[in-house]
Amino acid sequence: MDGFEDNDGCPDLDNDKDGIPDKQDKCPNEPETLNGYKDDDGCPDPGAPIVVLREDKIDIIERITFLPGQTELSPAGLSSSSWWAWSCAGTLNWRASASTCAPTE
Repeated sequence: MDGFEDNDGCPDLDNDKDGIPDKQDKCPNEPETLNGYKDDDGCPDPGAPIVVLREDKIDIIERITFLPGQTELSPAGLSSSSWWAWSCAGTLNWRASASTCAPTE
């Protein structure tokens, strides 16, 4: 019993649902800001998030980009996709989908 939703009869392994288990989370009741700065401590940080975890989806705020005219990820795109993979680590039953915009000529 940790004082967080203890009356629901379910164990609470991640009170703030930030993907960092409470046992490792320095701020278990405040979600981590996933922005590339101390993202493993579980505490909110200044700065805009790169990834936002939601109950039913993961929003990647940064664009995933490719090398011009190729299907290979750019260095920035590789970094963004790494955030997505990190966010999914340890989650079950996630289905990936993407929406894209391409410039028209």
